[in-house]
Amino acid sequence: MYKILIIEDDKYLAELLRSFFELRGCLAAVMDLGKNGLKWIEEIGKPDLILLDVGLPDMDGLEICRLVKEYRQRKKVAVIVMTGMQDEKLREKALSEYKADLYVKKPFDLNQFYAQAKEIMDRYEKESLL
Repeated sequence: MYKILIIEDDKYLAELLRSFFELRGCLAAVMDLGKNGLKWIEEIGKPDLILLDVGLPDMDGLEICRLVKEYRQRKKVAVIVMTGMQDEKLREKALSEYKADLYVKKPFDLNQFYAQAKEIMDRYEKESLL
């Protein structure tokens, strides 16, 4: 069972994602602010996947991605960055500089999104067994 952390300030989208992933057997938690998401990681531990909004009200989502990816712990965490912005430079920056595993533009197809997320989580799980 995969553990998902959703850091998204759009309450409707956050709850939709939580429900969608939970119906597929995942455990999911929702945080609406970046600082709350980072606190959750410190207290609970790294999830298997973070679904991360770029445009949070309190922090830059890409900065959260950087902090999570740089935090040295045994377990690596996958990060999918979500944004409504149509900015190709932001996409390149998220994937290359901040090491996001996937960059997704909102709105997106939930079934396709889940398939991509599951593929990433499965890959991370296999790598952790090596």
